[in-house]
Amino acid sequence: MRQNGTRKRLNRKQQLAVECLTAGNSITHSADVVGVARSTIYRWLNNDYEFQTALDNVRERLRIEADLRITCLLERAIVAVSSAIDDGDARTALAVLKGSGLLPGALPTRGSGVTNTEVNRTWTDIVASLSDENS
Repeated sequence: MRQNGTRKRLNRKQQLAVECLTAGNSITHSADVVGVARSTIYRWLNNDYEFQTALDNVRERLRIEADLRITCLLERAIVAVSSAIDDGDARTALAVLKGSGLLPGALPTRGSGVTNTEVNRTWTDIVASLSDENS
């Protein structure tokens, strides 16, 4: 804010710098694109409240958008895992149990020499032990 309490608008170079920085570019590259010295970008970052606020606002908006995209992907992942488990995929079931902390130890991976029969047997043993615990 200015001393009289009004906000100044970012100039075109500052707007471009915000765009460059939030696109993941370095300060050096952003300064080159904008046509200013790196020290100018650093001065804006350290001393220009409006620039800092604009940069923070764009970063927050990008974080929110990323969170929303991840949430949408989680829904699809849950459906895929559920479908795999419904189809009898024991590896997926074991991965879910391990990921949730209900199953200690390392999971067998493809190419580890563990057969599907052994994985299914392990799964059957786990389910049986869970049933025994609940009885």
